[in-house]
Amino acid sequence: MNHPIGDASIDDASAVAEATATAVDPAESRQRFIARAIEQEVIWFLEQDESAAYAESSQDEEAVVLLFWSDRADAKRARKTQFKEYEVAEISLLEFIFKWLSGMAEDEVLVGANWTVGAPAGVELEAEQLQDDLLEAMGEEMRAAYYDALQSALDPADQPDDEPSAV
Repeated sequence: MNHPIGDASIDDASAVAEATATAVDPAESRQRFIARAIEQEVIWFLEQDESAAYAESSQDEEAVVLLFWSDRADAKRARKTQFKEYEVAEISLLEFIFKWLSGMAEDEVLVGANWTVGAPAGVELEAEQLQDDLLEAMGEEMRAAYYDALQSALDPADQPDDEPSAV
């Protein structure tokens, strides 16, 4: 698994929905998540003992939904209301797109984007679709910079040698 999921969860999806202050249309919340994430280049989540807050899916009873917010204030509100034992944490958009969402897609874990009162259990998105939507919504220059950063991280020529050279 490429993302942390702990043992703590909220079983009652309606209790999680109450964790935020205002009702928002799911499509609007999704668009806001994408726009704010790109603008700030950071995603907020709740963490406890290296595990991210999650809930059960209202769409698929076997699915897990990791909860993320595009605004720190919304994550803090959710923490205050339902996740008191958790701390607000941030992750770079680059890591979110290429590490978290990739791992979540592989593990078939859903994204709870800007989990709000606007839907019975929040906005649930397929990780791979959100990854595509975020990359598509970026400007061409930003997208190229993200792909370059990913390539640099993956390119063995850019990594230091672990073994001494035989000179």
